[in-house]
Amino acid sequence: MNSKLFSLLAAFAITSGVATAQTSVTTGGVKKVLIEEGTGAWCGYCVDGALDVDLIRAANPNAIAVSIHNGDGMTTPEGNTYVSAYITGFPKGTVDRALVNGQTAVGLGRNLWASAATERSALTPQVDVTMTHSYNASTKTITINVTAKTLVALTGDYNLNAYVVEDSVSGTGANYDQHNYYSHEESSPAGGTSHPYYNQPGVIVGFKHMQVVRKMLGGTYGTTGVITTNSATNKTYTKTYTYVIPTTQNASRLKLVGMVMKNNTSDPNDRQILNSVQAKFMPFALGVSQLPVLDEVSIYPNPATSTISVSGQWTRTADVKLTLTNTLGQTVYTKNMKGTSGANFQEAIEVSHLSAGLYILHLQSEGTEVMQKVSVAH
Repeated sequence: MNSKLFSLLAAFAITSGVATAQTSVTTGGVKKVLIEEGTGAWCGYCVDGALDVDLIRAANPNAIAVSIHNGDGMTTPEGNTYVSAYITGFPKGTVDRALVNGQTAVGLGRNLWASAATERSALTPQVDVTMTHSYNASTKTITINVTAKTLVALTGDYNLNAYVVEDSVSGTGANYDQHNYYSHEESSPAGGTSHPYYNQPGVIVGFKHMQVVRKMLGGTYGTTGVITTNSATNKTYTKTYTYVIPTTQNASRLKLVGMVMKNNTSDPNDRQILNSVQAKFMPFALGVSQLPVLDEVSIYPNPATSTISVSGQWTRTADVKLTLTNTLGQTVYTKNMKGTSGANFQEAIEVSHLSAGLYILHLQSEGTEVMQKVSVAH
């Protein structure tokens, strides 16, 4: 088996089923690293870059990765500015937009991403970043608060920023179908017969593009004027961003990234990201009652000590998957249900054996997922 594929599968075997699911996250005195991968559906070498990113994330728990697309259906104005500043070929990227490994330019080939991430994550953090978010279901608006707390005195100007990122993005046509130079259909496959993408076609229809940057809410270089110039230590600064989720994006697949980045209008090689944090978007405010195939859904009691009762009425014949997870994303209960229009349902979930704390009830049907917070107290 190809060594890259073996390492990736081994890492996934260890980490599968675990995901961040928090409306409030913080670096908490830890240096996090942001890898920004320049990519495009047209780029046949970029599938290998995506593999490299997955390997880095699996090996380095403090690495956060996003994909900035260029020349396809997932481009953004902010992403195009980023590419113009840092990317001279694909796949290339930046690690904290910093000069690392003795390089003279911020843009790095994928062979340098892993060592750069290791180098940056070993640094003592200069700021902590805390990010909270909430959701207004009626307006489909996410409100994101990014807070920086200086751990040392800073020299110069620094900005706050927040990204909206979407996983498993796919579409039809050349703007989404991923080119693959490692395919057996190529006359000279780039990675030989053992590459993980060798058995895939030269153009992968329906490819799932991961960690796609949908919006840089503070622009390419962040929001100026929030953090005081030459800030003293132990100072706190907050910026609030809002984002209305378009109908073309899947709320259940969104993630949010908050960061502090240096502001330097004259030198693109001196705009490093000091620290960053990531959270999965949790649209709690949707409420389970808004699942299209169910009506009058209630959860009682909440908080619960021994049993949670989920009840409601089917609006039409359909299948629904009910899942209860902890805040790490680990499943503690799951059941598939089927009902007919007008019928009542009630499901009792035993929770007396669970640790006290917060859990998430998920209801999934016909491509829609809604969630509700549930508390267990003993």
